[in-house]
Amino acid sequence: MPDAPNPTASLTAEPRIEYRQFMFCGNAGEVVLPGPRHEDSQIIKTGDFGLILHTGGNDFYPTVHVEAWPTEPPEQTTKWDVVEEIDISVPSGKVMVREWDGGPASDPLHVGPPGSYRFRAHSRGRNEAAARVGHDLYYHGVEQWLIQLWPAR
Repeated sequence: MPDAPNPTASLTAEPRIEYRQFMFCGNAGEVVLPGPRHEDSQIIKTGDFGLILHTGGNDFYPTVHVEAWPTEPPEQTTKWDVVEEIDISVPSGKVMVREWDGGPASDPLHVGPPGSYRFRAHSRGRNEAAARVGHDLYYHGVEQWLIQLWPAR
């Protein structure tokens, strides 16, 4: 029986959240070009410069863990509030987490060769973060994200 695959690369970031959003896009000046506009989801929106990820809270720093996989990762056993997927194009083979205003929140992560990838976003702690809006500012954690990418078929 073959061993289960493992991530080939990963990073953890804490982007500063304003307007209940952060971005996921290509490396410095390059753009992750999504497929058709994706507007009917709860957490993933397509934008001109990549993906806009909507948080439950505002004015805080969520924990965002990004993993690159060689194949589709195994199903998560951890409970998540929301899980959504979309196909994206990664022209450079590198991606990064950016803050709401486009500033870098992580170093670039090499996900593999340039091409099409499947992007899966998991989020939890959204209600707890939403309850802090208007009460707490610039706290860390509470809302957590797991983003997984693997080559699209």
